[in-house]
Amino acid sequence: MSPKPVDFKGVLFDTDATHFGPRRKLEYMLENNRASAWGKVQYFVEQLNADDLVFFYEKGVGVVAVGRIVDGKVYHRPDGRESWVDVEILSPKPGTYFVVPPGLSPSEIQDITGKTFYWP
Repeated sequence: MSPKPVDFKGVLFDTDATHFGPRRKLEYMLENNRASAWGKVQYFVEQLNADDLVFFYEKGVGVVAVGRIVDGKVYHRPDGRESWVDVEILSPKPGTYFVVPPGLSPSEIQDITGKTFYWP
């Protein structure tokens, strides 16, 4: 496995609703302030560093939430089925009854992160 990149980066994190069923994976990650990976792709979270940005992407909607990696420490569930890093959610969280947030526009993402991006 290659070492972690050392520069700040933004990562598009697919919420892949297939693991918990529709909408549950996104809800789980936002409620628990984490970016999680399951199964064969768990190693992806090991590539994340403190202060990297995570763009939670929902298929058919777009980027629905933005977070910042807190310290880059990787955690593992005892049964080995999940790995995650802690995330500070920067965008508004859904209310009590979870509904997938609408996709964020590029200008909203820039306002939330305080960063500018190239949007081809």
